[in-house]
Amino acid sequence: MEEMKKINNVILEKMSIMIDIMIKILGCEYSDAYGIIIRSKTYSLLQKGNYSALHDSPQANLSSIGQELRESMNTEYQKLGNALTDQNIKKAMLLMIEENDNKCLV
Repeated sequence: MEEMKKINNVILEKMSIMIDIMIKILGCEYSDAYGIIIRSKTYSLLQKGNYSALHDSPQANLSSIGQELRESMNTEYQKLGNALTDQNIKKAMLLMIEENDNKCLV
């Protein structure tokens, strides 16, 4: 039981980071980012306790979700996937770090 709590906490922490990054990249709402994540194969793997998915960084998990979206037959999903690339994820993380540093200076 305790192990399951730990896994759920890891998943929630990963989701929080992924949602923040998605909002930064896509300019979407929290609920939209959440919906994209929970419908992904990557999220399903996290829920099932897949070792690789659980031990990847949230950025790597988000990159996997981007890949899933790019491979979709839905053109809207493909557009979202095209925005969720490794390069854009790195840029978003750097911006978030910079913004956080600026908040600390105030």
